[in-house]
Formats: sequence, structure tokens, C-alpha cells
Amino acid sequence: MPFSQYTDETTVNEPHSQQPDHQTCQELFNAAMFLRGVVLSMDNSLPPVPLAADLSPENITAPVPLYNFMVWLLGGCSDADTNISISQRAPATDSCHRHAMSLLQDIIHCASNGCIRTCKHLALPLTVRHFIDPE
Repeated sequence: MPFSQYTDETTVNEPHSQQPDHQTCQELFNAAMFLRGVVLSMDNSLPPVPLAADLSPENITAPVPLYNFMVWLLGGCSDADTNISISQRAPATDSCHRHAMSLLQDIIHCASNGCIRTCKHLALPLTVRHFIDPE
């Protein structure tokens, strides 16, 4: 069964009667390992002691290949053009962009075993610290 069958718009909501074959599973595994490598090669761009300005939505970064995968997975790309370069973000709706960035922060945090700090995972501890020790 070719992998393209799973990207066909007519089959998205229909259950598949056949399981993916070994080649499809291998393609998915290779894609996952590539994206994991992209995450693990990220640098921790946040300063050691981040300020509120460092946690703004404009400062949230995610690797472009991982971002594109998430946008395509969530269906927020209105254009099926896959001819974009590896360094170019796929077009996404505002809602899909917000959801993708939220999920990507969780994925980055989990895949790096918490070594890469994300804005999402720092906001609550900083807020609690501010309330406990307002100095």
C-alpha cells in the first residue's frame, strides 16, 4: 500500500481496512528519526534567567522541518504544495500556527528530556516564583 494513500483527502476520515506495510512503517520511522535529530541538534536559545519579554510568542522558535510536519499533520496548511525548501515554513492558518507551536514546545521538551527549555515550560515556574518571592 503506497504512503500516498494516507495523504489522499478522500480517505482522511475513512478507516483503513489494511495496515501499513513494512515499507510505509520504515518511511515513518525514518521521518521520526530525522525530526528527532533536528530537535536534539537545537540550541537552548533562552538565557539562563529568562525575563518576561523572553517568553513572548514572538520569541518561540521551532525547527522548520518539525514545524512543517506539525502543520501538515494538523491540516492547517491550505496549500498542498510540498515543493517548499527545507528552510521555508509551510503556510498555516493562525489557529493552526498557535496549536502547532504549543504542541511543538511539548515535543521539544519531551524529546530532549527537558534539556531544551521552552517558553511554555518556563512560564508557570516563573509565575509561581514571582508570587512566592516577589523581591
